[in-house]
Amino acid sequence: MRSARPDTYHKIMAPDDHPDSLPDPRRLWPNLMGWDEVGMAERVYRVSDPSGGAAYLRPDDGSAPLLRRLASQGLVPAPRVLDVRNGWLLLEALPGIPLHVAATWLQRPHDVIRIAGEALRSLQRAGVTHGDMCLPNILGDPATGRLTGIVDWRYAGRFDREIDIASAVWSCGFNGHGEEVALGVLQVGTWPRVDATEVARLCQVWIDLTEPFAAQEIGVPGPPVS
Repeated sequence: MRSARPDTYHKIMAPDDHPDSLPDPRRLWPNLMGWDEVGMAERVYRVSDPSGGAAYLRPDDGSAPLLRRLASQGLVPAPRVLDVRNGWLLLEALPGIPLHVAATWLQRPHDVIRIAGEALRSLQRAGVTHGDMCLPNILGDPATGRLTGIVDWRYAGRFDREIDIASAVWSCGFNGHGEEVALGVLQVGTWPRVDATEVARLCQVWIDLTEPFAAQEIGVPGPPVS
């Protein structure tokens, strides 16, 4: 696992330089339907099978072995791998609504704190890091206020836990929540220091590391992508 050096992080976080080199996924899975393009910085599709079951199709980011291990452990609500084929990864669609969706979550700060904090704790219990725990990648059930999924695992295992904490804390403010939500996430997420100075420091860590790509892919609100 690498330390959070900006030059290394920027290189890893950069978008794929050759997105057009992949084969047309419609030819690989002719039985799938829908093909709604939902990716913010890469080709990601929401699709459905003939029975109506939803899934996401994205370029293979190498996360399949980890996702299979997480599925067997049952400690983290990550998407199941349905298929890997010719550079593409087919993943199940998880239930829930991403925490950045203001119409659902902005007026429910206590639920955001609980769900984001539980997401961070689940990673810690499983002994993994995610690399981009911004609110669009954390799903919750509005009916129960519980965590239902963590998506977009392309940076998993590449950085230490501070990056997971920093991305979550920064994303709270970016998506319209007050500082009290960031402080709550630190507390529920079992971070050792919980105060305004630490919130500011962590936000700056994330900004410094991701600023060159923030406008195109990091923490930008968008539809849920598994």
